[in-house]
Amino acid sequence: MISEHKIFFDIISKDRISGTDGNFTCRIDIPKDKPYDHVCLLSSTIPKTFYLISEGSNTFILREDAKEVTISVPSANYDRRKFRAVVEDLLNKNSPNSWVYKITYPGATDPDTGLFTYTCSIPDRSYLIMPERKLSHLHEQFGFDAGSVNVFAGGKLVSNNVIKFVINDFIFIRSNICQNENGNVLHGVGSASTPSFSVVNHHCPEMSSYAKKLSPGASNMYYFSITDEYGKPIDFRGGTVILQLVVYVSEKVYDVVKQAVGLYNAQLQEN
Repeated sequence: MISEHKIFFDIISKDRISGTDGNFTCRIDIPKDKPYDHVCLLSSTIPKTFYLISEGSNTFILREDAKEVTISVPSANYDRRKFRAVVEDLLNKNSPNSWVYKITYPGATDPDTGLFTYTCSIPDRSYLIMPERKLSHLHEQFGFDAGSVNVFAGGKLVSNNVIKFVINDFIFIRSNICQNENGNVLHGVGSASTPSFSVVNHHCPEMSSYAKKLSPGASNMYYFSITDEYGKPIDFRGGTVILQLVVYVSEKVYDVVKQAVGLYNAQLQEN
């Protein structure tokens, strides 16, 4: 239950004391006059300005015989056609032995498998090595498993997973303002259906169901981190995050406090 005692706070990432739009610290002055014990994310406006492929998580390895080269895919948004063209060009430009690579996707009249087919002019001597899952999502665009070593058998290599060109299906808002048995997650927001370069809006359907216990402590400095599923802060590339919080006294706690005050007053009157 929620008592009538609640306070609302608007958190704007651009008003931060330190950090970035995806990982920042701000000041929130919660009054000490009442036993506030819960916090809830009422609404959020999160810019979908992050790229599908971003700096720091955009590399894979091409191995030819004993030679390896790390290749960086330019940071940007891609669909399968643009990605195919860019990666094919990168493979050919960075091939240590100047071997020829080609990437194809089922044509308009072919069954759509959702898979890329990679070919190399020299059979059985080249490999595509994907980054580990916690480092990058790039394996999803290639259609391979994270951390996998993929061999061109007979000069041909087919994606073993359907390629994916959506990132951050779910965005997690984390903060030390809340207590959560499963970590520091204040709330999760679905974003898969929101187009790029627009805004992910969220409105809490029911405060009592989604509220978290308020963290105790005298500090009025709190961090907020808007992350992917692995807890990595998202780069919003200048986009502003806006969060509306409510801090309130749960009815149960408020009743206990009222009873305690009542007993105390009664004792004073008796004395």
